[in-house]
Amino acid sequence: MSIALRAPDLRRLGEATEALLSPLGGPGPEAWQRRVAHAMRALFGVTHAMFVIPEAGRVRFLCESADESTLRRLVELTTAEDRSGRLRALDPLVDAWFERRSQQRVEVYDEPLNDRMLDHRLDESVMVTEALRPGGFHNFLGFMTAFPGHELMLFMGHERRGRTRFAGEELALLDALLPAFRAGHHALVAFGSRRAALAATLDQMSEPLLVAGPDGREWHRNAALRRLLELEPERERMLGAVAAAAARLTGRNARPHPNVIVRRAVLPRAATSELTTATARYVLRATFLPPEIADGRGVLVSVECSRAQATTSAPAVTERFGLTPREVQVARALERRLSNEEIARALGISAHTALRHTERVLSKLGVHSRREVAERLASSAS
Repeated sequence: MSIALRAPDLRRLGEATEALLSPLGGPGPEAWQRRVAHAMRALFGVTHAMFVIPEAGRVRFLCESADESTLRRLVELTTAEDRSGRLRALDPLVDAWFERRSQQRVEVYDEPLNDRMLDHRLDESVMVTEALRPGGFHNFLGFMTAFPGHELMLFMGHERRGRTRFAGEELALLDALLPAFRAGHHALVAFGSRRAALAATLDQMSEPLLVAGPDGREWHRNAALRRLLELEPERERMLGAVAAAAARLTGRNARPHPNVIVRRAVLPRAATSELTTATARYVLRATFLPPEIADGRGVLVSVECSRAQATTSAPAVTERFGLTPREVQVARALERRLSNEEIARALGISAHTALRHTERVLSKLGVHSRREVAERLASSAS
């Protein structure tokens, strides 16, 4: 079937095709899915464009225009096979459609086609009557493609029945766009596998590492970094410093972070910064990942920690000397011979407050100078 498209429709078709073919052009899958949904709403004149995404035995619905109650009901009625990544439904009719779609290799659909595939029983479906119709999905249409381990569905609909832009030619237009949808889905699956392999590799490394996207948002923190964060009382400040290091390298504006000092640019594609907390000093090194590993200029941040060896655990210090959590931090800082000014900067408090904390810690430990703190804590551990 030939489709007569006006100039504005041709422009929208080009924009939709470009969006479908650019899954790696943004910081992550959701950015691509939102861009595609926007382009599809513009092209077909639909009210809603919703991605249906199987993830580890569950299903996620991504739709900015649908209300929360509709999305919750869809989640309740849908599931996914953990190993195969196939979509399934608790509604028997919809589940039967999933099976027939797979057997017949149907990749584009509209409401009349789905009704025929279900022997004209579509309006008996619980999902249709309790979620889709009340949620404003009428005259629906869309794509559903499958690659090993992953299915992907784009489901579109109109707020009111009878409102279509191409009147009976939607399937032909969807067929024209199908190769681009397939290509985008395939690239996304391949990139997801690459990211999973990268995460598994990073988790085997002893150096604390974090991977962020081009917008500075975290993609993955490895096991060594997770362990380090468990030991750092100021973990939120540390995470903020890591995010700032990634954002600074990509040229994104990052909020100034206390005690983060940019020392120098090591290479045009790398940067080094420092962070001091009450318990440790950190050197953060950020560098771009090769595009073959992470499309979209992913950033790898390594964390080198110089931490004084704790002579005894924080709970033991608290129990033995009656220190508050804040005083434990100050005691650790004194153990590392930090000055009151350094303690103030590390904890984000005034120098006067740091002095008062220091005086209380010295008093509770029964010592007269910060030089004696490490020895006192060590003796309490024996």
